[in-house]
Amino acid sequence: MIAILAHIGHGSTGFSSGILHPLLGIDHLLAMVAVGVLAAVATDRRLAWATPAAFVAGMVGGGMLGMAGIGAGFIESTIQASIVVLGGLIAASVVPSFRTGAWVPVMALAFGGIHGIAHGGEVPGSVSPAAYVLGFVTATVVLHLAGVFIGSTFGRSAGVRMALAGSLSAAGLAILAGAPI
Repeated sequence: MIAILAHIGHGSTGFSSGILHPLLGIDHLLAMVAVGVLAAVATDRRLAWATPAAFVAGMVGGGMLGMAGIGAGFIESTIQASIVVLGGLIAASVVPSFRTGAWVPVMALAFGGIHGIAHGGEVPGSVSPAAYVLGFVTATVVLHLAGVFIGSTFGRSAGVRMALAGSLSAAGLAILAGAPI
């Protein structure tokens, strides 16, 4: 069984702990790849760039809140629900023009903030918080780029895009339901 949630204690430095947090949590990993896929299938290039950038910005801000001890009981379920929502957006190709689709990066900013609170709340006490943040930002950018690659390579076909989106949403629902994946 793959770990459903990311946990602290992976890696011996702040940077390596930060890198491993999103990579070892299947919920974080799927959501971050989904943001990249969504960017790849966007028809408006400004929207394609703004969505992952907003996610990263939200994640850094949320990380600071998490490090300050601010959190909420709905963080993990919101992270898991974000996978379902992102899969739905990819499936529906709800990627309008930048002018009418400004809500997409705003949503990515909010989802990034929630992910950041989870990351920031789990900074190991023995590591540099700045190195930890740099680590989870680096991992997030790499996962976004992986999603862009997947979306650019396979997302042009409506059938494949629907299968990919359906798989993401189904995984998100399974995680929400507590199924071992």
